[in-house]
Amino acid sequence: MFNGLEESDASDKSESLLERLTSDHIQSLCNRHTGIGADGIIVALPAPGYDYRMVYYNADGHEAEMCGNGIRCLVAMLRDLGKDMSKVTILTGSGPVQAEVLPNGLVRNTMPSPVFKGISGIPHIDNTQPTHAIEINHRTFNPVILSVGNPHAVIPESISLDELLTWGPLIEHHDMFPNRTNVEFIEVVGANKVKVLIWERGVGRTLASGSGATASACAAAALGKVSTGENIDVLMEGGTLSVRISPDFKEIWLQGPAQFVFQGELTEQGGWHDLVR
Repeated sequence: MFNGLEESDASDKSESLLERLTSDHIQSLCNRHTGIGADGIIVALPAPGYDYRMVYYNADGHEAEMCGNGIRCLVAMLRDLGKDMSKVTILTGSGPVQAEVLPNGLVRNTMPSPVFKGISGIPHIDNTQPTHAIEINHRTFNPVILSVGNPHAVIPESISLDELLTWGPLIEHHDMFPNRTNVEFIEVVGANKVKVLIWERGVGRTLASGSGATASACAAAALGKVSTGENIDVLMEGGTLSVRISPDFKEIWLQGPAQFVFQGELTEQGGWHDLVR
């Protein structure tokens, strides 16, 4: 994740940066060979009534509604800059979230309540069919389709990495998802432990995703494979996150680390003259 932060006493400058940040810029910055390399870009802005506003772009240059990992990265960066992050409210494209840095250094934040396709009355979810059949190239998948601020198709099926690379993009662009979708393949591997492989909308294979972990835990709970009211460990290629879902599915908490990697400066000499003003 690449964060761009402008302080609240420079709101005009930060809005100007946002206006200049084109899709081409984002793709170039996120390129892992010729750019910095990232799954996405975050711009933090002041927001009346909130501590910050987070604007998030996927690596393909398209703005996305929410990024669970991005929230943690943003909160950790603000903490490292000396901001009080004991409890903050951050406005995202899918609404406000609460976040805090815990005494052990982990970041904990709320996530939007899940909205399931074809399911109403969450406490009686066992009376409803939570999966929906999708046929692609003569193969049928049965995902749980839901939103946790952004769209997800969570498929209760164990697959290989090669299969993820084959089927992920086809499911992302399936006609059922006019705005495309994130794709997760999940496998329950222990008591309240879910293993996940992720194909992220606009990014591709992703080693870890906060919203993907949340969607996977919610889907597994909807299928009766894990328990609500307790921590659910979501095991991804890039690490493990903890998700807690209230029994009525109204309150979701996501918890995990955020690790500093590097900081740098964009310069005109580096070819970023139209961003650096």
